[in-house]
Formats: sequence, structure tokens, C-alpha cells
Amino acid sequence: MNIFIKYINENKITSESDLKRVFWRLSKKIHPDITSIELNNDQFIKLKNDFDQAKLLLAKPSIKVIKSRQMFCKEDCISIFLDLMASNFPIEKTIKNYIYNQRIELLNICLNQLIPTEIDLFYKFQEEMYLLKGESTISNHLFGSVKMYFYRYCDYIYLKNKNNKNYLIIGYNLIYEIFESKQMYNGIKFINWLVEDIIGSDKLRKNVPTTAST
Repeated sequence: MNIFIKYINENKITSESDLKRVFWRLSKKIHPDITSIELNNDQFIKLKNDFDQAKLLLAKPSIKVIKSRQMFCKEDCISIFLDLMASNFPIEKTIKNYIYNQRIELLNICLNQLIPTEIDLFYKFQEEMYLLKGESTISNHLFGSVKMYFYRYCDYIYLKNKNNKNYLIIGYNLIYEIFESKQMYNGIKFINWLVEDIIGSDKLRKNVPTTAST
């Protein structure tokens, strides 16, 4: 677990100066030059790697900055969605996470502006994901397949190579069939919007009922 990202999600770290302060405090406990314990070298390297990852996260446009904009773009939505996936979307309803809930709210606002014909699309899709998870082995397997597809989408955004793109193209039909079989029509609309620039809008399957699930 990355302790710095955990603190960012809990709103305990809100700036790079906060991040450096926490890193300095933790590093003094395990730095090999200070403790003279060779085993701590691996711990310090991991701490430094975690620090670098958190620094990249803080460098992204903050929720506050994005929310202050009058007009959103698809890149704003994608940035928020990547953060949601890093927060293990969808988390259990009983878990209270202020930053996570802000991301959900803001992503829905972004989509409302970019897809005005589908109001509250992401809220509705989130509910579908809760229903998909269910309690049966099959439901959990399908849920895991969808989550894996989203994680591979994140891989593609961070590293746009041929293998990641091919996975999204090949896996798209499976995800569509899962959503269609479970009547996750909001999920179909969201996934089509998410990957249309990668797959090509002409290759998307768009047989979605006009009355979506709520």
C-alpha cells in the first residue's frame, strides 16, 4: 500500500509541501545512512518510489481546479476516472471517503455537460456496478472481468502501446455482452463513450434500448 496516496485520499496530504513533510518524517525512521541497518535500504527505496508516485498524482489537475472550470473536456473526465480506478471503483457503499465521493460527483457533472442527453449517467452506471457484483460466484466473476477491462484501459492511457490497445479492442465485445446480458444499458453508454476514440466509433455496438435502467 502506498501510504502517501492513502493520505491524499483521506485529505491529510493536499499539497507537495505536505507530501515532502510526511516523506521526511517517515524517511528518517528507515534511511540506511541514519539507522545503519542494511535491511532498511529496500524499505527506503520503496518509500521513495511511493513518494514519486504520489508526487505525480498531486501534479494532476486537482478536483478543485477542474471543478472551477466552466467548460469540461474529455481529458478532464478521463483524469478523474483514472483517480477513481486508483481508489478501487466502485468501493462499498458503507465506506466513507470524502475524496472518492467528490470524484464521483465531479465525473458525473463532467459527463452531464459532455453528454447532455444522458443525465446522471455515471451515477446510474455506478448503481449497475453494485448490482453486478452481487453475491454469486458468476456475478463476482463478471464483475472482476469488467474491473480488469477498466484497469487495462488505465494501462493504455498511461502507456499507449499496441498490446494495450489490442486488449481494449478484443475485450470490448466481452464487456458489451456482459453489460447487455445484465441490462446494464448505462454501462454500455459509458463504455462506448470511454473507448470510442480508441476502438473507432464505427466499430462500437450501439444497440442500446432507449429506456435505460435506473
